[in-house]
Amino acid sequence: MAKDIHIEGEISTNWGNIVSDLAAAKDATIYVNSGGGSVTEGFAMADAIRRHSATHTVDLIGTGVVASIATMVLLAGKKGHRKMTANSFLMIHNPTVQVGGDASVLRGYADTLESMTDRLVQNYYDAIASNGKLINDSEQETKAQIQAWMASETWFTAQQALEAGFIDAVVEASDYDIPTVKNYCKGYTNTPKSILEDMEHTKEERTLFQKFLDFFRAEKAPISESNTTVENMTDEQMIEALKAKGYSVEVEETEMTEEEMVAALAASGMKVTKAPPAAEDKMEGKAEVKTEAENKAEEKFKAELQAKNEEIARLKLANKSPKIENKAEPVKGETPRERAMNQFVAENKGKLEAIAQKIKGSI
Repeated sequence: MAKDIHIEGEISTNWGNIVSDLAAAKDATIYVNSGGGSVTEGFAMADAIRRHSATHTVDLIGTGVVASIATMVLLAGKKGHRKMTANSFLMIHNPTVQVGGDASVLRGYADTLESMTDRLVQNYYDAIASNGKLINDSEQETKAQIQAWMASETWFTAQQALEAGFIDAVVEASDYDIPTVKNYCKGYTNTPKSILEDMEHTKEERTLFQKFLDFFRAEKAPISESNTTVENMTDEQMIEALKAKGYSVEVEETEMTEEEMVAALAASGMKVTKAPPAAEDKMEGKAEVKTEAENKAEEKFKAELQAKNEEIARLKLANKSPKIENKAEPVKGETPRERAMNQFVAENKGKLEAIAQKIKGSI
């Protein structure tokens, strides 16, 4: 009976373990679920599998994600023994490296990367050719297509990988083991949305917000026998519905400032403006805010009033009649001071009424 061997997570210095496991197992079924890792370690692991496959039966099954150099491990098996589960993905791309150094060092790394790329292209070509899937029966066209796939980081479903000729069969479906390949898959450019969604919603890492999103996606029918749906539920109804589904919901009550409330309403699409306070709503004793023009007019009026009062006092002391043109007919028995005051009031009636209204409004 074949022994099960699992290659999971990063391809690193664990190729020696595979050699030991294969030697102890003789025949083996190797399950590969990896987002990639070291190119050289991956090639070493693939070579060890090829050597063992020469004398023993070794099935290789991709499950979850088989990406980058992990594809070399999966394709190291003989024809007929390279398989993927229906729910798994295969990804190929150009090898990369993160290094530092002078120009000569970087040129050396560039040459090495090109050599690695050539070896990857050849291995992919060999797998496709073994399954009779060459493009127009042409080695040149097939390798050109492989290079284009690698340059753009191409992801294949298990069925697409079968149709392209990378694998030999699609076997019984298997669930993803997302935590194993999470970090690698997040770093790739074209990771399928379905994989990213699974990674974002692992049970250990769900936030309350993500739970709400899960709930909204899952619940499109009425929540109960009533007509209440997700679209028209109140906050209280949503919290109760989540609690009924086993979620723990803690509502933090915070007191919002006036500015925070205005910002929240504006963010929800509401136009918020502040109306000026009505005169009757003014607080007693609150200073009235006047415009600059109003202040200047009031100061001018006070100056004119003071000048008139000074002139009247001076005339009274000199026992002379005020030299003011009286537009109104004199009233019998009216003293010169009274006549001057009446004349002043008549000339400034509008201003006096305005001041009276302001005083009345502030009382």
